[in-house]
Amino acid sequence: MVSVADAAQEGAPKVWDDNAAGNLAFPLMMGNKDATDAAFAKAKHTVVACGCTTTASPPMPWSRARCIGDFANDSFTLHTSSSEPARRRARSSPARCSRFQKTSCSVISPDVGGGFGMKGDTYPEDGLVLWASRRLGRPVKWVATRTESLLGDNHGRDQLISAEMALDENGKILAVRAQALHAVGAYVTNAGVVPVLCALRNIPNVYVVPAMLVMSKATFTHTTPLGPYRGAGRPEASYVIERLMDDAARKIGMDPVELRRRNYIPPSAMPYDTTANWTVGKPVGWTYDSGEFAKLTDRALEISDWKGFDSRKKASQERGKLRGRALIYYLEDSGVFNERMELRFDPSGTVTVVAGTHNHGQGHATTYAQLVTEWLGVPFESIRLVQGDTDAVAFGRGTYASRSTMLGGSALKGAADAIIEKAKRHGGSPARNRGCRH
Repeated sequence: MVSVADAAQEGAPKVWDDNAAGNLAFPLMMGNKDATDAAFAKAKHTVVACGCTTTASPPMPWSRARCIGDFANDSFTLHTSSSEPARRRARSSPARCSRFQKTSCSVISPDVGGGFGMKGDTYPEDGLVLWASRRLGRPVKWVATRTESLLGDNHGRDQLISAEMALDENGKILAVRAQALHAVGAYVTNAGVVPVLCALRNIPNVYVVPAMLVMSKATFTHTTPLGPYRGAGRPEASYVIERLMDDAARKIGMDPVELRRRNYIPPSAMPYDTTANWTVGKPVGWTYDSGEFAKLTDRALEISDWKGFDSRKKASQERGKLRGRALIYYLEDSGVFNERMELRFDPSGTVTVVAGTHNHGQGHATTYAQLVTEWLGVPFESIRLVQGDTDAVAFGRGTYASRSTMLGGSALKGAADAIIEKAKRHGGSPARNRGCRH
């Protein structure tokens, strides 16, 4: 059973025989049904986009998954390609089992060469190499083949959704409804709910959506489990709302850019709660602190030579080529959770940034050094980065969801400010300065 549409059918063969709900893994629903139904009842225009399919995205990194387990001196050490080494320590170690409670586990993860969400999760091999090392009395290494990476690493997407939009006579959005099926694979992984959730709650995007009802049936299939990968549900949400906007423009006979302008959240509405008007109970959307979406559109049309498209399309047709264009917004939540960053000085004048984030291609060593140089005046070349070793880093959530500079940088700024205040206390007292040479 590999098709989510087939797996969701009543009476379909079950992935798990003891699942009383068939192949349903979990349902999600958010919004206001009464308000949404009322909006559709009075709508001048109703636009339906059926069968919007986002196919599964299997990650195939050049730097394939690999790990080394070593059990020595009653302690585990895991070397692994992870963008979240602290999570690997917490979830993959046999030390979590009751029979190993007295053992410790360290995780070491170097710059793993790209992660995109897939390398943030915990995989069975992490625990197996540690178990095997303890059993065999020697280090054990595992390196995935290309086929094993394709079959075993968390996939993204695999969503089938039917959506509809209600608009008034002026092209203003009144409501949106959506019903989705989301394949979660044979079992739900650690963060498997995240793509399903974000594919729904991010649908409003940059538009005023007064009423909304969105639902998803996360469905078991005989496929690789779903996990956060390349946007974790946000691109799916953008695709749905922008597909509706383009279909609505065609049905109403309105320029698609103008239709979007009429529905952008205005700067005067900031901060704007995306669910203020359609959620019953606890909000499940986002609050935007700022945004000038019409102004950004103007700039995008200018640099893309939007008005010159017809001539470029004609030239392409003369060469037997097809040319298309689209205007979309991609807006996502980022900077989730908290983070820890440390600044350590040694007598040689070197400053060490101990980072809870994890660099795997983003250039954190350069970014953090530039920040510390600006804030503290330390030479750039005297700053080094320590990361990816749970023995050296007391706490860290790793890198994902565009969070490193926002949260890691903010935590680093807090550490720099604390150092400056401490220096003022020590250097600003006349009593302490008495007799000192300058």
